[in-house]
Amino acid sequence: MIYAVLTAEGQPTGAIYTALNDRILAHHAAYDEAIEPGAALINDGTDDAPAWRLVPASIEALRDTWVASRFQARSALRAAGLFDAAEAAVRDSGDADLIEAWDSAAEWRRLSPSIARLGVIMGLDDEAIDALFIAASKIFA
Repeated sequence: MIYAVLTAEGQPTGAIYTALNDRILAHHAAYDEAIEPGAALINDGTDDAPAWRLVPASIEALRDTWVASRFQARSALRAAGLFDAAEAAVRDSGDADLIEAWDSAAEWRRLSPSIARLGVIMGLDDEAIDALFIAASKIFA
């Protein structure tokens, strides 16, 4: 997985990262640039006149990288109007591991068993869970 820098118009600049942090995101945001995950960055042009193309990452590869902090996850659930339902679903599940994760986890991984279990209990499909993780990734304390 790579992270490509895109112009405000959505064109890859040729710059890539293999990992991200808040400083990188803030730097590029200041220049109205975005960061997009991908599988590869291909130059369809020449060295003198590059024409960059971002090869999209598979949804499976993306899911493997998605992590939300406790704050991000809860905020995304609140914004989607799902926080109270999630809280009730966890408490009503009787699943000690899920309850402990809900109460104590510092971060939530998209492919964790707890997220899969919570999704089933709440009737959320993969796309709905993905949307919550995408929303969470845009929330900063």
